[in-house]
Amino acid sequence: MITLALVAGHTGRQDLLAVVNSWADDLLRTLPKTEEGGFQHVVKEQPNTGHLWDDTLFMTCLFLGTAGVVLKRKDLIDEASYQFLLHTRYLCEPASGLWYHGWTFVGKHHFSKAFWGAATPGSPWRSQSLSRCWGIASMPACSAICRRWWRVR
Repeated sequence: MITLALVAGHTGRQDLLAVVNSWADDLLRTLPKTEEGGFQHVVKEQPNTGHLWDDTLFMTCLFLGTAGVVLKRKDLIDEASYQFLLHTRYLCEPASGLWYHGWTFVGKHHFSKAFWGAATPGSPWRSQSLSRCWGIASMPACSAICRRWWRVR
């Protein structure tokens, strides 16, 4: 999805831009939400009701941010930024900066007390997401909320 968004932005092909726009709109319209409007982690095997997982940042939010920049849609950039902030709020342990893999609003816990990563930023999902978000955040079109998040981290 990200690749198509980048190719569409580079070539300016209207047919590809239309597909990217449609995908982004479908995500905003159909993704189940948790409390506080978080994107619930979705897999085909089970609903994961009320779950935030760091995987979602890579699988969904990076595309939305990229699509927002390519399509010049501030609503997509703002939604991706909000999801990064919300996931950070619930998955990042403030004292250490380490992340849990997930959080459930249903049980109000992180599934286990295990952190994902000690000497590194954490799981590959989050590491890739945060490094790529930095690229989106440094673009002039990015919202102030995303840039602010990087300053405080």
